[in-house]
Amino acid sequence: MNARLLSVLLLLAAPPFAAGEPVVERAAAGRVNATGRDACFMISEDGDSLVAFVPEGKHGWSRQLYVSVGPGVAAFALADFDGDGRLDLAVARLDRRFAIWRGDGEGHFDLKFNSRRELPWVPAALEAVAAGRSPPDLIATRINGERLQLRNDGFAVFGRERPLAAAAPPEPMNSIAFALDASGRSAALTPAGRIVFADPAGLATRELRLPFAIRAAAVGDFDGDGIPDLAVAGYGARPAFALIPGNSPGGAAAPALPELPTAGCNVSVAAGPSFSPNACTVNVGDAVNWSGLAAFHTVTSINAACTDACNGKFCSPAGVSTYSHTFAAGEGSFYKCNPHCGLGMTGTITVNSPPASPGTVPDTGTPFKIKKNGTVSTNLDLTWGASCGAATTNYEIYQGTLPIGGTYSHTMLNCSLGNVTAATVTPGAGSTYYLLVPRSASQEGSYGKNSAGAQIPAATTGQCVAQNLTGAC
Repeated sequence: MNARLLSVLLLLAAPPFAAGEPVVERAAAGRVNATGRDACFMISEDGDSLVAFVPEGKHGWSRQLYVSVGPGVAAFALADFDGDGRLDLAVARLDRRFAIWRGDGEGHFDLKFNSRRELPWVPAALEAVAAGRSPPDLIATRINGERLQLRNDGFAVFGRERPLAAAAPPEPMNSIAFALDASGRSAALTPAGRIVFADPAGLATRELRLPFAIRAAAVGDFDGDGIPDLAVAGYGARPAFALIPGNSPGGAAAPALPELPTAGCNVSVAAGPSFSPNACTVNVGDAVNWSGLAAFHTVTSINAACTDACNGKFCSPAGVSTYSHTFAAGEGSFYKCNPHCGLGMTGTITVNSPPASPGTVPDTGTPFKIKKNGTVSTNLDLTWGASCGAATTNYEIYQGTLPIGGTYSHTMLNCSLGNVTAATVTPGAGSTYYLLVPRSASQEGSYGKNSAGAQIPAATTGQCVAQNLTGAC
């Protein structure tokens, strides 16, 4: 696999949108495995890790990669910093230190270099710059435009610093524009989910409205056809993710990728007054977000009639301008605006029944077994029986550190073993334990039970996909 020095061209454009909206964050694209497609990286909502939507196979996106690099990620960059032909991560933190995380070419990253010195200030951006050098150096930029070059010794160790001429500080904007290709086509995005595509002359050619709020976006070759595409991600621990292919006319819309969690629903107050849209269908765990309520409108779930009081499923506090509710099974309902129900300001939320759980790997018959590999003594051979769940199409392996004590430490080791019943892994340092978990395209099943018969908890960091134990066998 050929590693590429990848950068995302970010242009701050004067937006034709209302002021006061938050800024869409910059994500980045990079080739981290042999699928021939880019992954999409962004900073997690808690700011302590990086999240990547990682491609698998020719079309799949069946896992998200978490790299815990905190505390407090300020900026990051992707490039081959150690010259081994594989993409690495450079991460600057809010404590003014930075580190290099080395990629293995299979979508995993390990700490390579952790600076002992503090930078003079917290970077707002990091950029990998070759400038005739290979591997590349790093340029850190402060929010006021001050810049610093971090020199690479060729092995991803950065020991020298050189001040550079300051750049113009970026102005805060409520939209950003990405260059889509060399011809000059661009796309401007706002947090509300609006994307406006423009031709090389800057004239709008198409407008899209996504069904979720946009938190981050990046340009890369996400479908492997050699043409830049636009990827956008939403909010939440398992954010919605959508891909707009670059080979479609003007950047035509593509649906959210079905293997990843679907979006919730964004509802605003429209003329009438009314809720727009006034009907939403969501999955268990999706959020519906209402905006524009102010002091004049409410969101009050009811059984049927305008005279009904709140039925306890979802009801906004008085006087708020926004309201959000994450839906559980059975929480679908009619709802109303208290003062305007008689004018037709009502809506409905339908919650889909949750899919069946992928189940669990059996502990009888052919249980999960581990033994030392006969060829490579440092490796471990894993075997297990097929899951009891009909929804199982794949298996995951989690690794944790012994002793367990009162807290489990397992995190993902491989999120896609395939629909098999055997695998070989290279264990981590020290004493470790392993959990074999069945999964479907977008959900994982049980991690098994402990000696007391209680469910082993899902990973708190590095979880492959959301867990579903509904009706687990």
